[in-house]
Amino acid sequence: MDTTKKLMTLLLALVTALQASAGYETVTYNGINYEFYFSGSGSNAEGDYAKVSANNGFSGDAVIAPSVTCEYTYVSGQDNEGNPIYTTRNLTAPVTSVSRNAFQYCRNLKSVVIPNSVDSIGDHAFWYCTGLTSVSLPNSIGIIPKACFGQCLSLTSINIPNTVTEIRSFAFEFCRSLTSVALPNSVTTLGDSIFYECTGLADVMIGNSVKAIPRSCFYGCSSLSNVTIPNSVTAIGDKAFSACSSLTTVNIPNSVITLGTYVFNECSCLTNATIGNSVTSIGENAFYDCRNLTGISIPNSVTSIGDNAFYRCMNLNSLSIGNSVASIGVNAFYYCSGLTSVTIPDAVITISKGAFSVCENLMEVTIGNSVATIGDMAFMYCSSLKSMVIPNSVTTIGQDAFFNCNGLTRVTIGNSVTRIGRAAFSGCSGLMSVTIPNSVTELGQSAFYGCSNLRSVNLSNSITAIPKNCFGGCTRLESIIIPNQVIDIWDSAFEGCRNLTDVTIPNSVTFIGNRVFYDCYSLTSMTIPNSVNQLGQSAFYGCSSLKSVNLSTSITEIRKNCFGGCSGLKSIIIPNQVTNIWDLAFERCSNLTDITIPNSVTYIGNKAFENCYLLTTVTCLATTPPSLQDNSFDELCYENAALFVPAGVVDVYKDAPVWEKFIDVQPVASNTVPGDVNGDGEVNIADANGVIDIVVMGGNGGHTRIPEADVNGDGEINIADVNAIIKIILQAR
Repeated sequence: MDTTKKLMTLLLALVTALQASAGYETVTYNGINYEFYFSGSGSNAEGDYAKVSANNGFSGDAVIAPSVTCEYTYVSGQDNEGNPIYTTRNLTAPVTSVSRNAFQYCRNLKSVVIPNSVDSIGDHAFWYCTGLTSVSLPNSIGIIPKACFGQCLSLTSINIPNTVTEIRSFAFEFCRSLTSVALPNSVTTLGDSIFYECTGLADVMIGNSVKAIPRSCFYGCSSLSNVTIPNSVTAIGDKAFSACSSLTTVNIPNSVITLGTYVFNECSCLTNATIGNSVTSIGENAFYDCRNLTGISIPNSVTSIGDNAFYRCMNLNSLSIGNSVASIGVNAFYYCSGLTSVTIPDAVITISKGAFSVCENLMEVTIGNSVATIGDMAFMYCSSLKSMVIPNSVTTIGQDAFFNCNGLTRVTIGNSVTRIGRAAFSGCSGLMSVTIPNSVTELGQSAFYGCSNLRSVNLSNSITAIPKNCFGGCTRLESIIIPNQVIDIWDSAFEGCRNLTDVTIPNSVTFIGNRVFYDCYSLTSMTIPNSVNQLGQSAFYGCSSLKSVNLSTSITEIRKNCFGGCSGLKSIIIPNQVTNIWDLAFERCSNLTDITIPNSVTYIGNKAFENCYLLTTVTCLATTPPSLQDNSFDELCYENAALFVPAGVVDVYKDAPVWEKFIDVQPVASNTVPGDVNGDGEVNIADANGVIDIVVMGGNGGHTRIPEADVNGDGEINIADVNAIIKIILQAR
């Protein structure tokens, strides 16, 4: 054999050796691309299987072949010259699968027929085929894969074979033209969001082997009017039927144990819902905004009702809560304005925040004997609620708990309550009386603010403070006894109590805040005990009927607007410890006729006595003229009022800034007889009666010789001065 033949023989052996024993070829048949897989080599090569491969841009009708043929060429020998001889065979293989993303984005694909030879379809195989209208699935597949027909906006129907056991997530999402679907009994497993936003889907049949309806399975199927949930289902996942706005009836079978969150959220046409007696919890927002739901019976199997579970079910007029429910969540029945009565079972420990808030027609509530906490805003705006019995188990009433329950006329507070929260009964304008038991140690701000018909209040002896705005706006309140343990009366505590005539302040109180009795225009007298060391701004502003005030000897200043607008006040004695009389302190005290300023005062503020038109006597006992502003008194006062100052400093006052504006400056009489209140030159029983008048009536008691009434010189006029006068009378005898 020559050299050439030897080389050809070696080359043929090499080609034969290199021929694949297995591989695949790309085949196109009727416009559809396949990958054809074979095994063996040469004359022994055989077709194994084929699968539909990428078909980007395919349009029209796709009929997938049950099998395809592939030309297979191999080297079968050599000729006499040593050249290779090529032989071609047709290999045939069944089409067994459709690859992942095979027809993805084929927007002009119209229909698909898949033969029974196919037993698997890849994820997203027909995803976003927006023009696809019909699909014929084979009886050979067991799984419809993830997002297989997602976004097929024109798909009107689908026949799911009874060989399918699982439909995976998003399989038909956004198939908005799909109108009906039947899940055969072979299906046991469903994935999340299978029919998500299939807005045209009106009719669904779920086979009786499905174990769970998963998260968002039928979310946004706005045309779905009814659905039958089979007894095989044990769980309904979050948002499973959320926003199914045409759904009218749902029966949750006894097999269901778990209801997820938002399950029937915004099913606005849902009128009837039956919950099976195996459900253990109702998830958050489960029936949120089911505005036409009329009745619900929560079975005894349920132990918790989640937050917002029946939020804004406005037509809910019948509610039965099973006796195993231990927790009612935040806003659980918020704005269920059709409810008229509720019985909260004994198992409930906490009524959470806003649980029955804005139930405007709720008239009757029975609270179980195990409830320990009534949460914030629990019954806020329940304007038809007539009476409330808070059982002895309750320890806390949260803030705004009964806010603006303006139909509430009676409330009984159990004797275990220790805290009443901020604005708990604020705006309960129908409430006429309340007894706060001695167990209560804390009252919140504005607790009874705006209870405009409240006439009687019995306060707990355990509280140490009357908080800000606590009884503000209680316009019918006539009297109040503040308990002996109270130390602080905070800002606006009784502001606007326009019928308040009688207030008893104990000598435990050390602080009276700003505007505490602001605009209490029926208040006629006030005794502020000597324990009080701070009196706030505008404390008695607008108390136009106030005629007498006995001020604490412990205060060091008369603050801004403190007695502004007290037009009934005729005289007042300022205690010896006061150093500052601030701006507007007595402005518009239009009946004030005389004022005595003690030696301790160093400053009198702007407009302190503005509009005190009847002021005729100003007595200032300070040997050094206090700092006086140009407008501290009205100009008429400088002209008409007599200024009495200590003997020996008359000229000092006449030369002092602003004080010089007083035309009539006189010395305080030095030859007066101590105790000669009526000025007749004698001290007798008439003077004792005069001091009693001052003590009882307040102000000057109809007398003008106020300094003489302070017989013992302690800066106060009280019973001790009466005793001093009696002593003088007895000594004279």
